[in-house]
Amino acid sequence: MADEAREDIDIVGGHSHHFLPDDDSRRILKIAHHPREPAFYRALASSDDTFLKSIVPVFFGVVDVIQSHGPQEYMVLENVLAACTHPCVMDIKMGARTYGEDANEAKIAEQVAKQHASTSGKLGFRIVGFCSRSNNGTLLVQGSKQHCKSITVDTVPAVLRAFFTQDKKLRTEVVHHVISRLEKIKEW
Repeated sequence: MADEAREDIDIVGGHSHHFLPDDDSRRILKIAHHPREPAFYRALASSDDTFLKSIVPVFFGVVDVIQSHGPQEYMVLENVLAACTHPCVMDIKMGARTYGEDANEAKIAEQVAKQHASTSGKLGFRIVGFCSRSNNGTLLVQGSKQHCKSITVDTVPAVLRAFFTQDKKLRTEVVHHVISRLEKIKEW
């Protein structure tokens, strides 16, 4: 199993310290911040919701990883990028409301301010990070967590166009596929 000495993992939205590689490259470890996270995956595994199962990484359980500050619980999840040689990834936070039902007043105020400062409030999503590569692995466009904080309602189309462009050509087939998946999520 993985330990604190980690290999490079492609994380586009920040929080790379929340992930560790697993000895099996088809799996990845993610910190379980709250008991509701592994509980969600366990409930999904026993549900009949085939659509949700098709868009959520497979859950293999939890493990304790010894860290310098003591043991930390990690969820073992399917590495959905394992089969990709040069993955193009965009981390998007979906939803206009960015806080959970159990959030206290301070957390709600903090998250409402974040909604107003980002595109979440107006568009119902915000781009947190992205990385697009050519077929040979050359980095085409990248947006760090810090860079993405400056994305506005007016600049979202240009960011999406840059992400979905390869060899000076907009990859409309990929755009249509993503739109189709998003429409299915909306219907769900």
